[in-house]
Amino acid sequence: MEEREYRARLERIAGLLRSWGGPLIVASHEDPDGDAVSSALGLARALRTFRDDVTLVLDPPPFLRFALEPGEAVPSLETLPEGGLLIALDTNLERTTGIPALPAEWPVINIDHHGTNPGFGIASLVEPGRAACALMIKELIDVLGVPWDRRLGEAVLLGIVTDTGSFRFSNTDPRVLRTAAELVGLGIDVAALNEHLQTRPRYYFPVLGAVMRTVEYHHGGRSVIGRIGPDLLAEAGVDPQVAEEDSEDFVGHLRYAEGVLVAAFLKDRGDKVKVSLRSRGGASAQRVALDLGGGGHPAAAGATLAPGVQRARRQVLEAIGRELARIGELAGQTSPAD
Repeated sequence: MEEREYRARLERIAGLLRSWGGPLIVASHEDPDGDAVSSALGLARALRTFRDDVTLVLDPPPFLRFALEPGEAVPSLETLPEGGLLIALDTNLERTTGIPALPAEWPVINIDHHGTNPGFGIASLVEPGRAACALMIKELIDVLGVPWDRRLGEAVLLGIVTDTGSFRFSNTDPRVLRTAAELVGLGIDVAALNEHLQTRPRYYFPVLGAVMRTVEYHHGGRSVIGRIGPDLLAEAGVDPQVAEEDSEDFVGHLRYAEGVLVAAFLKDRGDKVKVSLRSRGGASAQRVALDLGGGGHPAAAGATLAPGVQRARRQVLEAIGRELARIGELAGQTSPAD
């Protein structure tokens, strides 16, 4: 998208947020990651500086709850407020969580940086060239003219840090670093932020040990796959409902295995299997995810499959094989046997 059009869309969205006559609902996707939490929290805090009818619908996993103050968010809405407007951030409409089913005519503003977003809503801003949705929210808050303070800056910086892997990923560009420097200049304690992001509950480590025992290499060492499920959590002596929420970064451990181009992590939830994908070296996690009916970014993506972790494993390995074949990386492929 050309910068002129990008700015025009920002201006239109800012105008709608200032002039809308009914309540505003800010929400993001299921299983919110750092960027989803950051984008929704940052925009909600900004809007609340000049409106008192903003509801933030957000239920972060335990390791991200430090970012919210008591009473800032509700995990879900039972009913939609009359005359309301939904702002869906970092998500497709079908993945937006915590809200009732929307009538077809319900107004939605859509802000996202995933290239697979179809651009729904009465106003839409989809820009895969931005490293994080939180970066787009930073630019929207600037257009809204909301004054920055450390509290607002901390909310927005969170997503920029997490979606760039603390500035280690290939999406770390000059815009990212300039924006981060501006926010840090508000007096944010970056060391404390990273301390929060890296701290895990004690049960995380026995679960990690159980997960690592499931790791398998395939496709001549070009892919790696692991899983988590109720059986492994029971083996680790951990409450499955609690611990599964802290599994988001396990795929991040796998992606750095030497020689691996695609890493996959399966979360068996009984009624479905969630798949997290990471890639490097020319392979596209996004293509694998799209093959499986999901979506995301070229380097980080995901999908949801039908129940049955072994069937899901086969599907994922087959999709990874097709992607590795596309880029000419199938030497020594192994079959996705049970």
